[in-house]
Amino acid sequence: MMHQKILLYGANGYTGRLILDELLKQQLQPPLLVGRNENTLRDIAERYVLEFEVCSASDFASLLKRHKNLEMVINAAGPFIKTAAPIAKACIAQGIHYVDITGEISVFQQLLAMHDKAKARGVMLLPGAGFDVVPTDCLAAFLKTAMPDAQEIKLAFAGLGGGVSRGTALTAISQMDTHTWVRHNGKLTAIAWRAREQEIDFGPFKATCLPISWGDLQTAWVSTGVPNISVYVPFGAKVRRWIPLATRLIQFEPLRKFALYYAGKKLTGPTIAQREKAQTHLIGEAFNARGQRIRKHLVTPDGYTFTALAVVAVCKRILKGDVKPGYQTPAMAYGADFVEEISGVSWLER
Repeated sequence: MMHQKILLYGANGYTGRLILDELLKQQLQPPLLVGRNENTLRDIAERYVLEFEVCSASDFASLLKRHKNLEMVINAAGPFIKTAAPIAKACIAQGIHYVDITGEISVFQQLLAMHDKAKARGVMLLPGAGFDVVPTDCLAAFLKTAMPDAQEIKLAFAGLGGGVSRGTALTAISQMDTHTWVRHNGKLTAIAWRAREQEIDFGPFKATCLPISWGDLQTAWVSTGVPNISVYVPFGAKVRRWIPLATRLIQFEPLRKFALYYAGKKLTGPTIAQREKAQTHLIGEAFNARGQRIRKHLVTPDGYTFTALAVVAVCKRILKGDVKPGYQTPAMAYGADFVEEISGVSWLER
């Protein structure tokens, strides 16, 4: 048995496989592969000539006790509302750093509640180490640094090309609600889906956008302390017209189950060619009480490509001993300029 330092949970998923490929491409120590489906996990392990173990999130405590040399766990197995807490608790008990790629607000809140215990054990909890939420967290931190008295941060992002993976779609459908969320005066606040519809200039194009319940409503608030935060993405005219009704209908369990089944069968994620051509534009604006405004524009690779690169960048930091015990957001752990370490990232306005 090899003495692995990295455990990758969920390598059989679309994004998990990208992370695995990037770990090996950058010649980090081969990880121990762990997952719930023995057949698919065995196929991957044999293809890459790696060791694997079958384990559910609830059994991680006993798994980690058997592997004394691990330094970090990468959790790429969603929905993270089911996997993050038990794995993080097991990591804290064994003194192992925890990293995941969640964008779920409730998961960030769960792990924040573990801060004191993790800090006492010298363990770093770093959820959201992928496209959710590295670029937006770093963007928010840049805005706060540039405008220390900011009272509002507005973030927006739009992809050109690419596609959606099965896991992303399943999580989105599972969390779909009849309203969306913003942070208002420090509190998460539900608003009607089209209450803040607006056109946003992304530089090469403009798009009509709606606010979504993105992870930064929690993470950017923790990172910056700014009390008013919203995150926008583009929606087509037909989707905007029908989204209030569609989100009400999908609350009926048979319809939600059908949507989950359809997404699970039909979606495979973007191809390599699609990811290579795609890019994402991110806009950040900050406002203070005097009506002043600043704006920053960041461009990244496709979100899935970015996630793999960002997770491996975090792994390299951890293996070098660059850790901050306790709960961290990406910008809190490694600074607002951490996003600049990711290949293919550039600023159009800074």
